[in-house]
Amino acid sequence: FQAYLGQDVRQLQSPQAWLSLPEAQLRAVTAGAVFHDDLGLEARRRELHYYPHQIWLHLMACQWLRIAQEEAFVGRCWEVNDPLGAHLITARLCQNLMHLSFMQERRYRPYPKWWGSAFQELKAASALSPHLVSALQAQSFQEQEAALGAAYEVVATAHNQLKLTPALPSRPTQYHSRPYQVIHGEVFALALKAEISDPELKAFKRNIGSINQFVDSTDVLSHALFCSEFKQIIS
Repeated sequence: FQAYLGQDVRQLQSPQAWLSLPEAQLRAVTAGAVFHDDLGLEARRRELHYYPHQIWLHLMACQWLRIAQEEAFVGRCWEVNDPLGAHLITARLCQNLMHLSFMQERRYRPYPKWWGSAFQELKAASALSPHLVSALQAQSFQEQEAALGAAYEVVATAHNQLKLTPALPSRPTQYHSRPYQVIHGEVFALALKAEISDPELKAFKRNIGSINQFVDSTDVLSHALFCSEFKQIIS
């Protein structure tokens, strides 16, 4: 485990240590069956099954912020007659919504080529997938906004069902004075951050989240020792 994950899993005592572990590697060491275990492997796997509760809240807050930062850009792209830009932003939002669904169901996301297959195993997939596909295939702003709005409603409803925060509006509303319908991801982020009591997490000055929310370079995420250096900048 230490060679594969880049650090001693027996000493995951800080948020920084947990947040520097790539999800694909965590999924790899915790998935699958163990048929013989005389090394205490299963006990270690249980410890790594998913992030501790407080870190889970932090990750979802950071993920909602990623959505908040770009959810209005789709409409702006269409306003300046940039459908390609709108589709690029939509693809990013779809990816962020999928990652949020993995988090909400407390499942590590896999290596990129397995995202779609692993996503279909989630409870949210049957409701969310059609809207994501429609958003990616949309040929107009109205189609794209409607599909994204339906997708936002699915993940917002899932958030409320977790009962981690007071219930929040699950339907998109207008983005300030602009004619765009958004879910206002920052509202969900602030509500989740309000539930965090861990002093180290509360002291974080940046809303970076985990290494998977910070970088997407294969050369970084597949290099365990490099990932461990993320602890130095994460807070």
